[in-house]
Amino acid sequence: MDVPIKTVLLVALLVTGLPDGITVKINMNDEQTANVGDERVVIFCEYTEPVTDPGTILVSSYVEWEMVNGRDQIIATVVNGNIQIQADKRKYNISKTTLSRKQPSLQIFNIDLYDEAIYYCKVNFILNTSNGPQIEQDSQSTVLTVNKLPSRVDIIGYDEQESVGLNTSGGIMLECRAYESKPAVILTWYVGETKITSNIRNSTYTNDDGTVTTTSILTYYPSSMDDNQTIRCVCESNSVHSKTQFTDEVKLSILKERLVGDGLASRNSCDKFVVLIGTLLVLWHIV
Repeated sequence: MDVPIKTVLLVALLVTGLPDGITVKINMNDEQTANVGDERVVIFCEYTEPVTDPGTILVSSYVEWEMVNGRDQIIATVVNGNIQIQADKRKYNISKTTLSRKQPSLQIFNIDLYDEAIYYCKVNFILNTSNGPQIEQDSQSTVLTVNKLPSRVDIIGYDEQESVGLNTSGGIMLECRAYESKPAVILTWYVGETKITSNIRNSTYTNDDGTVTTTSILTYYPSSMDDNQTIRCVCESNSVHSKTQFTDEVKLSILKERLVGDGLASRNSCDKFVVLIGTLLVLWHIV
């Protein structure tokens, strides 16, 4: 069986080692950040071809995209200008337009958590020189970090805008959770438009998929001025991709202690009146 000369040259180079030659250079963008649900992310890669003398022939070119996130996976290759997507073709693509400009940039669609990885762009050129076969290559990498907004924010045990009755002689404990975010978020409490800064305990729990559930527990001691006020638990995202606010709230209903005191006073007055009538009846019978 005839073996293609390109294959023979490549095998020979890999066995004997890679001689020094004209530098092939790859340029990639810096580390990137995306959000779950983003429609598309482009990981930029650009290379320079080796400069050859008149006696050198470019035999073959090879570009490879590799993804490393706990396991190595070859996503795509470009052999002599022919694009081959090795992974899900609905998930990855290399544009022929940018490839013609020596930019085999990788397009990733419908971003999810599992797209967070190190991405390697590798370029190889096989040359046939006057001194024999030669390979020129370079490999560069960049990191894609994928963030996720919380799935929801809840004040535990209360429906949204539920009214909570309490008096000013005691406090109320409220627990708020932001579920499945990445990274952990900061939860902030407000009464009306005033930020609450004391009597707050925060904690986080990392889920199996790498997302984080954040818990904030508030102990609040109301005053009579808090009647009909709203206590809100707010999670704000200020990422470059999204400026979204997640919130849950309850409404305070302050029991009027003076009304309770007035009721006791009325009952005491009634009791005194009954005693007075009873005394008069006794005296009437005596007389």
